Amino acid sequence: MHVVAAGRSHPGRVRLTNEDSFRVEVQPGAEAGLCVVADGMGGSNAGEVASELAVRTVFDVLKPALSAGGGGCGVRATAEDTPELLAGAVLAANRAVYRAGQEDPLRAGMGTTLTAALVLDGMLNVAHVGDSRALLVRRGTWQQVTTDHSLVAELVRRGGLTEGEAMVHPQRNVLTRALGTEAEVAVDLLQDPLEPGDTVVLCTDGVTKYLTNREITRLATHGRKIDEGAEMIVELANSRGGSDNLTVVLIRFSAEADCRGA
Repeated sequence: MHVVAAGRSHPGRVRLTNEDSFRVEVQPGAEAGLCVVADGMGGSNAGEVASELAVRTVFDVLKPALSAGGGGCGVRATAEDTPELLAGAVLAANRAVYRAGQEDPLRAGMGTTLTAALVLDGMLNVAHVGDSRALLVRRGTWQQVTTDHSLVAELVRRGGLTEGEAMVHPQRNVLTRALGTEAEVAVDLLQDPLEPGDTVVLCTDGVTKYLTNREITRLATHGRKIDEGAEMIVELANSRGGSDNLTVVLIRFSAEADCRGA
C-alpha cells in the first residue's frame, strides 16, 4: 500500500496574516506518512506562534519513530504503538504552547487547534483537539471522524441547532477545548483500517465555515491529481468570503506505487 498527500494554506481574503500551520511528511511511493494541521488563536501574532510551535513539536517528538528510508516516510513503530505515540506527541505540543504563553505576557492564553493523521500499516491514526476536522472519504461517501470541540457543535449534538444554523451562528468560533490554553488537555484518538482508494481530509474551520463536508468530499476526490483537489477547496472557500485563514491537507491511500490517480 502507498500514500500520497498534498496541502494548501491561504490567509483568506480579509486577514493580513495566516495563523494556520500545516506540515506533510510523505512522498509519492511511501507506505506511511504523518500530516498535521493547526489553527492558532491569540493576539500579538500569538496564534501563528502557537500553531507553528504545536506542529513542529508533534514532528520533533515523533522523529525518533520515523525514518527517511524507502524513498518516503517509513515508520519503525508498530500499529499497536501508534495511538500512544501520537497522543504523547500532542500532549508534548500542549505543554510547549502552554509554557510559551506563560513565559511571554503578550502571548498569555494563546492556543491552537490541532488535528494529526498518521498512516501506518494500512491504519489511519488520528489525534485531535479543537474544531479543525478530519474526514474519511470512501467510495464517494464521507464520514467525519473527529468531533468539533466548539460551542455550536455541542449545541448541534444536543439538538439545539441544525448543521446549517451552526455554520452561520455568531458564536461558531468559540472553542470548548484547545491546545496550549491549559496545562493539561484531553486528546481524542481514533484508529481505523484504510482501504485502497480512501482519501483523508484534514482542514481548519476557515474551510468548513464556507463548505459543507459533502462539498469538501466532492472536491477532494475530483480529478486525478490530489494537489488539484486541495487547491480547489481553498479557492472555493475563498470565493465564498474567505473571512478566515484556510488550510486543507488531502491524504490518499492506494495499492499503486504512484497513487496520484487513486
